[in-house]
This record gives sequence, structure tokens and C-alpha cells, in this order.
Amino acid sequence: MTNNSLYWGAVGIYALLTLWLMCAPRPLPEMPSTSYASGIGHFVIFAGMAGVFSHAMRQTWPECSRMRLFWIPGLSTSIYGMLLETAQYFIPARTFDMTDVLLNIGGAFAMQTLLLKTIWREHKIELQINQTPE
Repeated sequence: MTNNSLYWGAVGIYALLTLWLMCAPRPLPEMPSTSYASGIGHFVIFAGMAGVFSHAMRQTWPECSRMRLFWIPGLSTSIYGMLLETAQYFIPARTFDMTDVLLNIGGAFAMQTLLLKTIWREHKIELQINQTPE
């Protein structure tokens, strides 16, 4: 098994765990309706998923542009979150919530923005240093 397979395996496992958390009738104890824990959970879960996806992409295709590293995981993770939230409409004891959809998208793109402004910026500088003529 190659290293790339391990990275993409981590993406798959993360996606399956998210599927279980969001689509099982009651995977966790009921939270009070006034609790912000559910919203924070959506944001953090999808931020993490976008980060894992981005890392797998960067390891698999190191020459991938920063914009592709930003948009492909961000959009893919957001679409996955929308599909899972829509699926909850059809699951007993679950409901569709547009706020959760927005939190999923917000988490995904918050992670992508953080990576774009920090880690990938350093990567670009490193590439420029290595490409200077001697």
C-alpha cells in the first residue's frame, strides 16, 4: 500500500464516520436545544474533513495549484455536507436544518482559507526559493 493510499484511506474513513454521525438515528445522546454544541460540531467536523482532503491532495499531487487545493476540497466537502443534511430529512428522529448546511460550508471554507493564508503560503515561498537561478 502506498502512502497516497493511506492519505485517501483517511479521507474515506473520515467521510464514513461523518456519514454515521449525521445519518444514524441517534448516534450520540440528545443535546439540549439551547446548546451550541451541535453547530460547533458541524463546523469543526467539516473543517477537519476539508483539511484531511486537502492534505491528501497535496501529498498526491504536490504540483497542484493553491487555487485547486482551495476549491476542490472546499466544494467537495460542502456538497457532501449538503447531501448528508438532505438525507437527514428522510431519517426518523432527524431533521433537515439549513443552519447546519451553512455551518458545514463555513467550516470547510474556513479551513481552506486558513490553509491558504498559512501553510500553503509557506509552500509557495519554498518553491520560489528552490527555483531561483544560480
